[in-house]
Amino acid sequence: MGFTLKNSLTFIGQHLPFQIDLHNPNHRTIHRISLTLIQLRKLGPIKEERTIIFKENLINFNKFQDEHYSQHFQIHIPYGINSSCSYFIPNKTFQWLIFVQYELYIKVHIRGINKNTSLTIPIVINHKTDVTLPSNYDSQSTV
Repeated sequence: MGFTLKNSLTFIGQHLPFQIDLHNPNHRTIHRISLTLIQLRKLGPIKEERTIIFKENLINFNKFQDEHYSQHFQIHIPYGINSSCSYFIPNKTFQWLIFVQYELYIKVHIRGINKNTSLTIPIVINHKTDVTLPSNYDSQSTV
């Protein structure tokens, strides 16, 4: 399975486009391709949480057995989630690492035991900020 992501940086409330290229040389029966957006949070030296933001089927097949499949998809990054971030807080007794990261988990569901194929792709989600510059701002400043 091939996965093409034009940019691993996306924004809350925006669409994230990508392409999946599926190679099926043995003509196995493929039922569907699913996608899960997962948030990873770590607070301190021990606590780590994985939260599923959403899970959806990108495509359902009716016993697809062709050798090749290629399709463009896009997902909507929902409002109400935190931006990707990481902080390092030094402490005398131990060091704190706080981070929020995201990953896409893509799975091809193939008929049979242990034949599923999957990929995990890290992405960065940020808030979209509109910066309005003053009218007298010169982008080619000299030092």
